[in-house]
Amino acid sequence: MITQQQIQKELELMDSFFSDGEMKQHTKNYVLIRLSSILENGIKIAITKVLEEYKNKNKSSRSFSIYLSYNELKEISSHDKSIEEIYFDNNQNLTNARKIDTAFEVFFNIRIFEMLEFCLGSHIKYKKNIESFVSQRNNLIHEMSDTTFNKEKLLEFKNIVTNFLMDLQYFMHAFGELIEKDTREGRLSDDEKMQLKKRFSEIKNDNSWNDLRLKVKYY
Repeated sequence: MITQQQIQKELELMDSFFSDGEMKQHTKNYVLIRLSSILENGIKIAITKVLEEYKNKNKSSRSFSIYLSYNELKEISSHDKSIEEIYFDNNQNLTNARKIDTAFEVFFNIRIFEMLEFCLGSHIKYKKNIESFVSQRNNLIHEMSDTTFNKEKLLEFKNIVTNFLMDLQYFMHAFGELIEKDTREGRLSDDEKMQLKKRFSEIKNDNSWNDLRLKVKYY
């Protein structure tokens, strides 16, 4: 799996593109594809970290069906791969907003976009913005068409992706603390949602939580 350090290195490369003058078309296409990869792998990191650290506390996962090859079964039984890694291998497109929601429902019984909006306020529209971004990415990949985003629009979406991943890290850390205190099952109660909102806000506004942060620039 891609590491957070690799994501950071790619973001630093992008910063150099944005600090230059005019951005050529092939660079715009590259940035769009790489942002898609950063989004997908950042989500995988957030999910995997909680599953690894609180594996005996998370009882809220939802049942799901998946077809496994013989080799995949061998990888699981020999501990070469975890269940979540196999899940990700079979559900590659975690840039799709619906599949992102599904992944968090499968593992944690959480509607992640709904919960982030609850924590941040209804003015935050991560789901809508990501859907718009992915539409451009799909046209580039499947239609072999150049992105129509200019440099400023790509920078806007870079900020959306990085802000989403940071907020996701804050929320999942708060969720980890919640299930560490009390093993839970099923959907979040209203009281649990309020606890998460309060803790999310504390983490987001506490500058000492540097280990949680993707070290990216806000523009």
